[in-house]
Amino acid sequence: MSWTSDLIVGLAGLASTIGAVAIGTVILVTIAQLALLACRRLGFCAAS
Repeated sequence: MSWTSDLIVGLAGLASTIGAVAIGTVILVTIAQLALLACRRLGFCAAS
């Protein structure tokens, strides 16, 4: 039974790691989009 619990713990750890990375990526993308939007609104971007 020990290999089963090890497998479950391993999968749970992997899932939490993937979840953390996904959430971090979403947060970074959201911040980047907000920064770009604010930049365009305030006229700081030369590209706009």
